[in-house]
Amino acid sequence: MITDITMNSVACYKSLVKLSVEKKVTLLYGLNGSGKSTLSNFLYDPSNERHSACSITTTGATDILVYNQKFVEDFFYEDDSLKGVFTLSKENKDVKLNIKDKEKELNVQKEAQSFLTDEFRISESDNKQRRKGTVDKVWEIKTKYSGGDRVLEYCLSGLMRKEKLYQHLKTTQFEEDADSIDIDKLKEDASSLQSDDATVVELLSPIEFNYHQIEKNIKFTKAITGSADGPVADFIGTLGNSDWVKKGLSYTQNSETDDQYSICPFCQEETITDALLVSIRELFDGEYKEDLAEIKWLLDSYKKAVNELKLPPLIESKFATAEEVTLWKTGVSEFKLILQDNLKKIKNKIINPASLVLLCLTIDKVTDLNSMGAALMEQSKTVVNRGTQHCRHWF
Repeated sequence: MITDITMNSVACYKSLVKLSVEKKVTLLYGLNGSGKSTLSNFLYDPSNERHSACSITTTGATDILVYNQKFVEDFFYEDDSLKGVFTLSKENKDVKLNIKDKEKELNVQKEAQSFLTDEFRISESDNKQRRKGTVDKVWEIKTKYSGGDRVLEYCLSGLMRKEKLYQHLKTTQFEEDADSIDIDKLKEDASSLQSDDATVVELLSPIEFNYHQIEKNIKFTKAITGSADGPVADFIGTLGNSDWVKKGLSYTQNSETDDQYSICPFCQEETITDALLVSIRELFDGEYKEDLAEIKWLLDSYKKAVNELKLPPLIESKFATAEEVTLWKTGVSEFKLILQDNLKKIKNKIINPASLVLLCLTIDKVTDLNSMGAALMEQSKTVVNRGTQHCRHWF
């Protein structure tokens, strides 16, 4: 039971006012603005910070029930579509209000959607008109340059419909200098490519010859003379005729019977002995055989590369003058002569290992030929590209 109510610092209660309630039923009345609603709002929500200076004194645990305007606002909900019908429940009212707010938001979104839909339809209609204008303009330009002599019409193979031509142009990557292309020159090139006397020009592939290291191998400039140990080696070294001695060994033994001859192949006297032959043969073992085997391997590798080498021919045409063809053929012939001369030198090195051989380097000649071929091909491709790859730019 409430015994005392203290009001202070809220609404009309500027200073402390204490109300003692001693009976079970107490009636409070007064003029408007005298504080009745403020008192009932305190009893309805005593924990509100507005009522921090107010207090209630009770005799024990007390349930306080308040029915005032605040209670009605919190618990009663009247649907606008059903006048006079109320929903009683704070939770229900909150749900109803939340639904109403969501419906308002939904209506706003629907209005926005409707506006955007209308804008999209207008924009779509404008885009269709602009697209149609573009397609027609493309076809107009195409007609201007492909009509009449029809020289450039082959560039439109498979594109003789408005829509297909437009779609092709949308996916085409144009070159930056497309606007500078001379249409008359393009037609001239196209006519030459399609004429009855047009010549098929084979592309000159780069010459690939990657055996320049063989030509610089140090074995060719090394005198391969055999071992330098022993009196026989000193004598042969003094004479400087190790190749002659090496050849003479083949005449000390019968190749059919393996019998050894008694006549010396060098002096034609019966001076040959087993000990002398052993000494001479020892000169040409070990490093001598290894060096000679390497020279033979270099010969095989170089010879194989020369045999597999492809030197493309060049014929006189609109893209290569007679003078240019002559220069190309001369360069190729010189290159072939160098290769054959190098092969001959390597073979002589095998026959005369002690001789010094200097091969001619071919790298400069290969570079010159490839530069010449690239220049000739660039001339032909310039015309071909203008008439084929670039034909799409005229529209």
